[in-house]
Amino acid sequence: MPQQLNRDQVRSGGVLPPERRGNRIAAAVTVVLAALLSGSAPQVASTEQAETRAVPPMYRLMNLSGDQDRRIAAARDALVTSCMAAHGQSYVTATENVTDEEALAALRPFGLESLENLTTEPLPPEPAQDERYVRALFGDPGQRVEARGGGLAMSLPANGCAADAEHHLLGNQRLRAVELRLRIFEGEREAREQLDHDPAFVTANERWSRCVHRFGVEARTPGELVNDLPADTDLATDPAVRADVHCKRETGYLDTAYARLAVLQQDWLDAHADLVAEWLDLRQRQHTAALGVLR
Repeated sequence: MPQQLNRDQVRSGGVLPPERRGNRIAAAVTVVLAALLSGSAPQVASTEQAETRAVPPMYRLMNLSGDQDRRIAAARDALVTSCMAAHGQSYVTATENVTDEEALAALRPFGLESLENLTTEPLPPEPAQDERYVRALFGDPGQRVEARGGGLAMSLPANGCAADAEHHLLGNQRLRAVELRLRIFEGEREAREQLDHDPAFVTANERWSRCVHRFGVEARTPGELVNDLPADTDLATDPAVRADVHCKRETGYLDTAYARLAVLQQDWLDAHADLVAEWLDLRQRQHTAALGVLR
């Protein structure tokens, strides 16, 4: 699958906050909510992540789809489809089927990892939906509810078929599930910030910086390199980007970076075991409700 070059994602280190995912059109909100509530975030990417590389535990917890997640997504789609039909609308799910490797590669916490299978072609346009369809799916735009997790907040539809499906699966814990996801996302961000001060990671950045210097590139970190690129840079062919990817491989940068990030994420999860347990309990609650729907 070609890797779409999303400059915002590359510049931010690949991990986009939940409120920024799927904001191309209104209908994509369904994908965002499904990802937040099931823990599986559908994205599009290449599959270049090394099989032996350490998978940070937060990514494994929140972004890999297991059987439970697939049943929850199928039940949600069935509920929304039935509800939309009652409103005289034909619902087409926006959920993407991606492999675990694609989901992990899409996160890209350290920028580009490969120059293979890249494309600068824009994503295909989303199908346009009329106002009746959007209103049936997302309800009254003037009626919203807000979930807060630490310093983050997310506004959600209070009614409509998408909200009704979530209520069916989670009951009065719908907002709490989003709050927990936002809080764990904050944990992802905190672990990534701590990584910048990790001695092994600092050494890896120094090795990488000396390597790209040989190619005439002056940057202390891959993030700094990408942030300094002009806005119109073709990431697929730019010499600095090619030096970045080459030096990541030559110095073993990504192996060190992922291994150290995995340690820091696990430290956060251990320190917030109550949040993790509550998240898993809510996922199990959704799964139990989903089995009833699928029967």
